[in-house]
Amino acid sequence: MQNLCTSILSPYQELDKQGFYQQSSHISYQDYILYQETGDRAQYEKKYFAQRRRLTGLALLLLYSREKKDYEKSLENVIWDICNEYTWALPAHLPSGGTQTDFEHDKLLDLFNCETALALLEIKRLFHNTLPIFLQQRIENEVNRRVLHVYLDQSRPSWKWESLPNNWNAVCSSSIGLISLYSIEDPDLLKKTLNRILTNLNIYLNSFMPDGISLEGYYYWSYGYYFFVAFAEELKKNPIFKLDLLSKEICLKIAKFQEYCFIGDQVTLSFSDSLPNEHYRIGLTYYLKNRYPQLSMPPKDMAFLEEDPYGRWLMAYRDFKWYKEYKDNINVASSNLKGNGLISQKQQWVIYPITKDNTGLGFAAKGGNNDEPHNHNDIGSFIINDNNRQLICDIGQGKYSKKYFGTGQYDIFCKSSLGHNVPIIEGKQQSSGPNIKSLWLEDDITESSISLKMDLSKAYELIPGKSITRYFNFDYNKSVLTLKDVYLNCHNYTERFITPFQPIQNEKVVTIPTSGGNLLLEVLSPELSNIQIHVHSEEHVSHNDSKEIYWVIDYEKKTAEKEDPFLIQFHWEK
Repeated sequence: MQNLCTSILSPYQELDKQGFYQQSSHISYQDYILYQETGDRAQYEKKYFAQRRRLTGLALLLLYSREKKDYEKSLENVIWDICNEYTWALPAHLPSGGTQTDFEHDKLLDLFNCETALALLEIKRLFHNTLPIFLQQRIENEVNRRVLHVYLDQSRPSWKWESLPNNWNAVCSSSIGLISLYSIEDPDLLKKTLNRILTNLNIYLNSFMPDGISLEGYYYWSYGYYFFVAFAEELKKNPIFKLDLLSKEICLKIAKFQEYCFIGDQVTLSFSDSLPNEHYRIGLTYYLKNRYPQLSMPPKDMAFLEEDPYGRWLMAYRDFKWYKEYKDNINVASSNLKGNGLISQKQQWVIYPITKDNTGLGFAAKGGNNDEPHNHNDIGSFIINDNNRQLICDIGQGKYSKKYFGTGQYDIFCKSSLGHNVPIIEGKQQSSGPNIKSLWLEDDITESSISLKMDLSKAYELIPGKSITRYFNFDYNKSVLTLKDVYLNCHNYTERFITPFQPIQNEKVVTIPTSGGNLLLEVLSPELSNIQIHVHSEEHVSHNDSKEIYWVIDYEKKTAEKEDPFLIQFHWEK
């Protein structure tokens, strides 16, 4: 593999050629109140994150580019602009969208207030010989005023994220932990503060299943765990603590989660708010591989080699730093992710990636409940993929807005069960909530197949006497998935499957054509004449605000038997 530092730096150099780093983003009052008035996050956040992108890009160019140009002055200007911002927290995270009059908006400790403070402080430390002393003092003052002193203020109640088992806890706690290690000189105060941070992070670690699986999915695993590992690395160096958090057995299992998420060379598991073609962070991956040699490396073509769209300094900087530090210790060619099947009974996930010869199909399915972090109503849903894309897909993450996390969120196609590979029963989709869950009945994995059985009745709040039981059998040697749903006392149902490819329908078989082959859907139910097949398209607005088309294949049975089995087979034709 070529030296990736050149590839990582390239998009920042391209933005420099376009004059991006000489610009500035003025955030107006109208930008600020737009979220409260309309629920739109994009307009404000585009400008907000553009400033973080400039901060990160200029600092990286100064560190790693041979041409220094006038980066120093541009960096000083963007630091000054960020220090002048009304608040570093997002309006979407502030009470009443940032318009509540009896609240100190600049002192809300959310993800991006903490991230911004840490970024400025680390950049100050890296450039302490060249940044003007006055500007360095300004950074210290703003970081203390907006974040550190706020966190240390004993008169304030603890923050909600301190007890959350998710990425908020990891990012905020780790950022403040790093700021504390850099800033607090009093050993007793530092010890007290870090003990509080460690209590928070234990809650974060306990959010993972015993096998390391993250309820939040791969996207937020990468985000939260990167910050946690960065804090753990710095904490280990501290002469007071000398504590190695990564020696915990669960940390190795959490690190291994990334392996299971690559279900093909260019395909990732997209349950929850993840994406079907996620890229891995080079710094985190090389660091973990060096720390845990038994880990496998993801496919080299899926390394993240773009400018960070949110200007996340901690991740972008360590992509350079840790890659440079550990690249000579790691033999990428010897790593192979393929063939690592997994059944997680507690999480109710089954994962089986593409085989080592890159042929055939991969498969993943989930049960669980509909009250998970970044929840989608997707109990019983599944994915079928080849080596490059999902064929029967989980759309994953959509465009974030007030509605996406609030009232009406399950009217959004990608979050509702209507946008997943699960049935509609008597016109009803799945509900949400902690008691909306599947019952895991059986599972088995052999040298040739994975099978499982789950009861989905509670996902639809079916009344006593009505039920649905879903069976999967995936033969990975033959690349055939057989799915059977058995309905009891349900008057009618529609089986639904989602694909990014326009299907071709004939009387008995639906074909999903791709450049690499065809996925054939063949109904094996004896009463096929009573089943009507409908195909239509749905528009999805992605996380980056682009419009995408997905295709819905419905198998509708208007009058079901007292005990009605629906049997369908998915098989791959090269």
